[in-house]
Amino acid sequence: MNLETIVWSARSMAPCDADADNQTADVGYGTHTSFCPGAVADSVYELLQFRGASGVHCPWLNIDGSAAVFMETLTSFVSRF
Repeated sequence: MNLETIVWSARSMAPCDADADNQTADVGYGTHTSFCPGAVADSVYELLQFRGASGVHCPWLNIDGSAAVFMETLTSFVSRF
């Protein structure tokens, strides 16, 4: 699946206005996008993208440091439940 399809899917699943201004932050090894900025303090409608050779299928195994970013984001997500 290409990146455009993944971004489209993530944006489509968010219950927010499709034309809303999404908030994207650079996290060092990629970007972190909130598709419902301001909806709640910590929106569950988010997408973490890694750049270049940072990995796609097993980001927790990356040796370039991006594994820590992935695990922090995953921990934050899981802690909401």
